[in-house]
Amino acid sequence: KIYNDALTIPSRGIVHARQAICYCYCSFLIGLQFRMKLTNASFLIAVTASVSAPLALATESLRGGGLLIRVEQKEGNGEHGGGNHPPELKSVLGAVEVGMNCASSSECTSGYCTENNSGQQGICVSVQEVEEKAIEPEAWSARLNKINMAGCHNCYGREYAVGFATYRSVVQRIPALELDIRKCDDGWVVAHDSCSEEAVFHRPFAHYLSDIKKTLEQDRYQFPIMVNLDFKDLEINGQGGDGEEINAILFSQLGSHVFTKNDLAAYNGLAVDTNFANPSWDRFRDLAATKENFWPKITEPALRNKVIFAANHISNFQLKDVREFNNFHLAPSFVKDSNVDGDISTFGNFPFGAEGQVVFGNLGQNGNPLYFPNGYGDKCTGDLPEKMYNARIVSRCWDGDNPDTLTIPTQWKNGVSVGTHHDVEGNDPDPQKRGMSLRYKIEAYASAPGQPGSSCNTNGDCNNSRCV
Repeated sequence: KIYNDALTIPSRGIVHARQAICYCYCSFLIGLQFRMKLTNASFLIAVTASVSAPLALATESLRGGGLLIRVEQKEGNGEHGGGNHPPELKSVLGAVEVGMNCASSSECTSGYCTENNSGQQGICVSVQEVEEKAIEPEAWSARLNKINMAGCHNCYGREYAVGFATYRSVVQRIPALELDIRKCDDGWVVAHDSCSEEAVFHRPFAHYLSDIKKTLEQDRYQFPIMVNLDFKDLEINGQGGDGEEINAILFSQLGSHVFTKNDLAAYNGLAVDTNFANPSWDRFRDLAATKENFWPKITEPALRNKVIFAANHISNFQLKDVREFNNFHLAPSFVKDSNVDGDISTFGNFPFGAEGQVVFGNLGQNGNPLYFPNGYGDKCTGDLPEKMYNARIVSRCWDGDNPDTLTIPTQWKNGVSVGTHHDVEGNDPDPQKRGMSLRYKIEAYASAPGQPGSSCNTNGDCNNSRCV
């Protein structure tokens, strides 16, 4: 039963079952509050939204005698959105967990005990807002190539994750991650320079994947998580080698949570008849350049609650045969304009050899001259990010220096999809290395690079034919 003096809300009822589902659709205004009567106890859910839209309260599971209700904002009118299907999910506003009976809040493991005015016991209620990653509301309805994400550089190391107690907290608060991985005597580990490094939260690669899975499942996180895998000091050889081993680890640890190449192929109506060297993957780049809806929307089932792995390295030849495997996409280094629709090579003599698959890419800033001669390392500015954006290639900027040259918002304004920084939260005690506090860590593109509404770099460089 729903109580509100101003609105009559049609309810489709509550099913008390092991998998309980309750959908209530209503039109609501900013700041509307209402009370929902459930399991003989009243509790308050405060709902806010930037626009009027249908609301759904979906109880996902009964656990420990309690109930979890996810508060969703949806697009569409009426109970069924004007058709035979429910309205399309636009965003997840938060969740309310209803726990065990209680007499006071001290008896609740989290949250508080509901008010008790009738002499009966209250119920433990915990409210979880989906605000830790600071998602701009408009981003929920955008396609993957139409959003900006904040990413951390080397944030598996404590020196680059100031203010975080565990790596799990990093995953909960930062939407785009990077993991430098290498194969050591004790298996695959996360480390930057050598197998002997200890300046990390915990070393085994599987531990990091476990934290990502917990965030996807336990926190009911719906927005996809981006993870760049930087392979160190080895080639990722084909079937029967290291490449197949990593491909299997990702599947065994995360299963259907991985957004695979075949998922992208299926979304675009391409064949998915093999998990190894699928010929349809070679059509990705051409399709992305010509098809407006090549990428799924964030809230479509293809991307919702998924993790996207992109394999990258400075020297593209080190990614040998990554093209054969389904569980990670290719993100080679882009160093010149011709890479966008032609060969992709760092120096010109190490062609990548899988250009057709490439719909992700890396851009270096202040890269090592050994790998980036002739200024090739300063590619997070200029017209290359714009060209990648127009080709619907999801780009990522990384800076070889610390302090970072460019802030994350500046990278976004330059047309980069995933802007990174060594200090995303702005907590570094060294002012020279400190990042800036971001209102949103995930934003929708306000406008295409070079179109009205974009702005110049903070370094004053407006001579790139893009700033207006």
